[in-house]
Amino acid sequence: MKVCIGKVVRTKGLKGELIIYYFTQKLFCVSDDNVFFEKIADETIIGPFKVEKVFYYKTVDERRIYILKLAEINFIDEAKKLKSCHLVKEYDILPENVYLKSDIVNAEVVLKDENKTIGRVINLINVKPYYKILLVKKEEEIFIPFIKEVIYKIDITQKQIVVNKIDGITDNL
Repeated sequence: MKVCIGKVVRTKGLKGELIIYYFTQKLFCVSDDNVFFEKIADETIIGPFKVEKVFYYKTVDERRIYILKLAEINFIDEAKKLKSCHLVKEYDILPENVYLKSDIVNAEVVLKDENKTIGRVINLINVKPYYKILLVKKEEEIFIPFIKEVIYKIDITQKQIVVNKIDGITDNL
């Protein structure tokens, strides 16, 4: 399974280094990983490329930006072809506590202590980098923070998300 893990912002230097940001901190590349690039316009996959090194560059608008050096790319002209592409990595099994949006959307949301269904996830909304909210709907829409203090358990095989009671949000459900 190929998972989109980041995006190429631009190139850096003459040796073909790429400046990237990751969509999540849990899917970083490390040396010797094989990665692919997906062109956004036509969804063409380019690669595989071997990661030579990756290191922190700076923080911009609360996003950590990294420099990625690929073994096969040694000149800026080669790197420019990957500008604005998505960074894609092959996964047999995703790391623990990493989920695809397709695993979350349409999952049943259950209140832990009462074992009561409060609705289905209709969307996962990005509020800030690395901060998301579940949009759940039964009779009306409710917003549930997608954080470990609120989400008790996610079962992707049963398509179910168990949440802890949230004062002010789940009181009237």
